[in-house]
Amino acid sequence: EPGASRSLADLPDPPEQKPETEVQEHQVVLEDIDLDGDGLADTVTATTRFDPQSEAGTYNTLTVTAVLGSGAELEYHETWEPGWYLINVIQADRITSPDRDALVLELEVFGSNYGATKVLILELDGGKLTQCYCTDDNSTIYGSYTTKRDDSSLRAVRVPVLVDKWHAPEYYTLSWNGTGWDFVGDGYFTD
Repeated sequence: EPGASRSLADLPDPPEQKPETEVQEHQVVLEDIDLDGDGLADTVTATTRFDPQSEAGTYNTLTVTAVLGSGAELEYHETWEPGWYLINVIQADRITSPDRDALVLELEVFGSNYGATKVLILELDGGKLTQCYCTDDNSTIYGSYTTKRDDSSLRAVRVPVLVDKWHAPEYYTLSWNGTGWDFVGDGYFTD
């Protein structure tokens, strides 16, 4: 008010900030894929769950359940402590074998100001869903997709990577070479 003098000490205390306490869950279903190469339609359900009050001390879980056309049910489970991941994209494609699909999940780091993600590839191996590749979420961002390869009948995964803060991402191609993974950048920024 004009003519009145006040100091910061006269202001009321701000309201108490309470941390997010709600359990958050995000689920995606992918149907009509072929994880085991038997030609029968398989269905995958992927669920992320964030529980900030977990007694186990692990706040994030990813559960991927595959119901095969034969009736068998398989499950992959992973936990993380920091952050919260959302399923941004889930795809199935012939990434590591020409006879069966692998799962490509793009997990977005919730609350990231630049769209940080983790790209996770799961495949059926020895009757189990197993992780065969995972990117570092400190530099990869949203926008991954599968694409045709010129050198193979297999598909590749295109992953955008923030090389520095001044440019748009550089795309990298993630491909299976028969014995390991190749992660090769285009050598130029998309801007």
